[in-house]
Amino acid sequence: MAEDPKENILNAAADEFSEKGKAGARMQAIADKAGVNKAMLNYYFTSKDQLFYAVMKKMLTEAQESALNELKDIDDAREFIHEFVRHQQDKMISNPSWIKLIMQNYLHGDAETIKLLKDDKLFSFFFSKLKRFSDRGEIRVDKISHLIMLIMGINLVSIMAHSDFKLIVDEEMKKDMELKDFLQTHQEVLIDVLENGLFTH
Repeated sequence: MAEDPKENILNAAADEFSEKGKAGARMQAIADKAGVNKAMLNYYFTSKDQLFYAVMKKMLTEAQESALNELKDIDDAREFIHEFVRHQQDKMISNPSWIKLIMQNYLHGDAETIKLLKDDKLFSFFFSKLKRFSDRGEIRVDKISHLIMLIMGINLVSIMAHSDFKLIVDEEMKKDMELKDFLQTHQEVLIDVLENGLFTH
């Protein structure tokens, strides 16, 4: 079966935007990475903005489908929280540059980014799961939206702050500051905090 040129373009664009940001990415470089000519690239995507948002939508959709597939059948509060935290961080470890790009666009009030995030179904999925655990008395929190924002927010800050934090620690600490190791430790600390403050038994 022949490769899908549109899918190749989206994958190449994801790499190019991740490496160089939206402003620094070049359409010709994306075409070259995708193995297509510029005319074919322009046939599918008439502007860099259109391509950028198409890649963002693809990544958000894939993250949503992954979370739903991995977490939808978990009916134990403790297991769900652990997997929720792990899933969030795994996605951030695999796409740290894109997380930063999305958040920068969001913080600058980019309308298309805000629309894509509003259309995301993960928040309502997490809410319904955690609300069920709260109603069953398995977790102490009844402000479910705030719990979700707390977990997501802590994970986002750890990604956004990682590079800056490395600038202020000494050489000995930097040995433990590679992103994957840093986030693994962060995940363990976050789960420990949740374990001691969230669950009723």
